[in-house]
Amino acid sequence: MASKNHVLYLRGSCPPEKLISLWDKFNRFYDLDMTRLERSRLRKKGFASARMFLLARKDFGSGNSTGAQDIEWILMRSEGLLNAAAADARERWLSAVDNKQRIQIDGLELVRLTREGNQSPSWTWRFSRDLYEELRNSIVEDIRHHRIDRLSDTVERIWRAPGFAGVRAQGKSLMKLIKDEQIRSQKPSALIDLPQRFGYIRRIPDKGMRLSFFLKNK
Repeated sequence: MASKNHVLYLRGSCPPEKLISLWDKFNRFYDLDMTRLERSRLRKKGFASARMFLLARKDFGSGNSTGAQDIEWILMRSEGLLNAAAADARERWLSAVDNKQRIQIDGLELVRLTREGNQSPSWTWRFSRDLYEELRNSIVEDIRHHRIDRLSDTVERIWRAPGFAGVRAQGKSLMKLIKDEQIRSQKPSALIDLPQRFGYIRRIPDKGMRLSFFLKNK
């Protein structure tokens, strides 16, 4: 969605039983029911378009006092004019292009990076600054203290991370760090085998289901 200039966002969570009313509210303000073509035409006229994304965890249906875990949501919109219904809306929009307001989910952050061979930046996911530093520090400490089992766990964690371009670039840097630190340790027992290449994320169709159907069947 960010690639369509939907860089302003709100995020939060709510109980499943309140999700329909939340959706209806945002739909009145930001016309969420529009098709992709309708949103494109809207932006060409100078109006903002928006989409709302919902995340139900694997353990959805258990967790809080009502017996159902909250659903996480992110509402993203483009710059532009808003309809009359949204005139009095007082949402405090964040910007995904602001370094201090990046969208983060499960240790990953959404960023714009210029890939090799490209002139303009594109959107991708990478490890957040905190997680990347945590991985670096863990690698250095485990090699220097010969904690091979923990180092192997860290390598497995990096290897199994989603193969977005940003994650792959960071993963290669971390693998190089491991090689350099292992050579510096000068202890053959500290050497471990490293993966030769990282996986890629395959593009999948943008599919979904009606919210009412989802809630009824979950």
